[in-house]
Parts: sequence; C-alpha cells; structure tokens
Amino acid sequence: MQALAQLVRHFLHAVITLVNNPGISWPVFAAMVGTYSLWLRKRKPRAEARVKMRAAQDWLSVPATIDVVCVTEREESERKFRFAATLTYFYNNPDLQMGEYEREFPQKAAAEQWANQFKGCR
Repeated sequence: MQALAQLVRHFLHAVITLVNNPGISWPVFAAMVGTYSLWLRKRKPRAEARVKMRAAQDWLSVPATIDVVCVTEREESERKFRFAATLTYFYNNPDLQMGEYEREFPQKAAAEQWANQFKGCR
C-alpha cells in the first residue's frame, strides 16, 4: 500500500512539474485539446446514427420486393472509377410505392455480385 501511495505521489509531482513549466505545458495542453476534438469528431456520427435508429423504430414495417438491380459506373477522378449498385424495391402503403438503396464498390464484379443476390427478394 505504501508503494502505491509513493507511486501516486511521484506521478502527481511529475504532473505538477510539467504544468508549472510553460515550455512543456502548452504543447501538452495543445495535444490534449487536439485529442479531445478528434474524439468528439469520431463520436458525433455515432450519436447521429443512434438518433436516426430511434426514429426508425417508430416506422411502419411493410413487405417489399426488390425487382430491379443495376450497376452503374461513376468517374471519381481521371482514370479512377467506382461502381454504384442500386436496388429498387416496391411496396404497398396503402398504394404502390417505390424506393431505392445504393451502395458503392471499387470493382464492377463485386457490385454485380452484391446486387444480384437481392434480385426478387422480399
């Protein structure tokens, strides 16, 4: 127990020494603020996703059929392309309605394989 108390005392002494040294404390403070801002940026999208998920829980669930699947090529930059796989689905609520879901892939074969597995699914 004494060893732990001594270790804590040495640690606190080192922290106080760093804080009292302006040549060291400002870079340490800047690093702490930078780390905190990165943590906040990573956390924000997760918080937004949680809010959307809670809102989606109240949506009415209706059966749908995926009738149309397609893959289109998109030019990202010169000589660099991405492939968008689009699933088009139809549902009744109460009239016939349509929606789309899209996902991007770096290769055409992967996009086609992913899209084709859903053709005709309910």
